[in-house]
Amino acid sequence: MLYRAGASLLNAHPHSASSTYWEHMVADCERLLGSEHPHTLTARASLAAFYRQAGRTNEAIEIEEPVLTEYERLLGNEHPDTHSARDVLSRWRSAGDGLGESPL
Repeated sequence: MLYRAGASLLNAHPHSASSTYWEHMVADCERLLGSEHPHTLTARASLAAFYRQAGRTNEAIEIEEPVLTEYERLLGNEHPDTHSARDVLSRWRSAGDGLGESPL
C-alpha cells in the first residue's frame, strides 16, 4: 500500500510531496529493514525514478547505480530486477533522452 501511494504521487507529479515521501520511505526502509533488503532497494529505485521524472537525471543516476550494484551482488546478473535496473540506467545515461537537469 505504501508503494502504491508513492507511485500515485509519482504519476500525479506533485514534486515536493513525491520527493519527501520517497526520501522518507528510503530512510525508513534502511532503518527498519537494512540497506540490502529488497524493499529498501525498491524504495531507492523509486526515489531515483522520481528524481529522473523531475528532471534531476544526475541525482537519479547517483541513486540507481548502487541499486544496480546491489541487485547484481544479491540477485545475480540474470535476474529481472537486475536487467531492469541496468536498462533504466542505460536509458538515463543516453544523451538523446531530451531531459536535462532542472531544480524542483
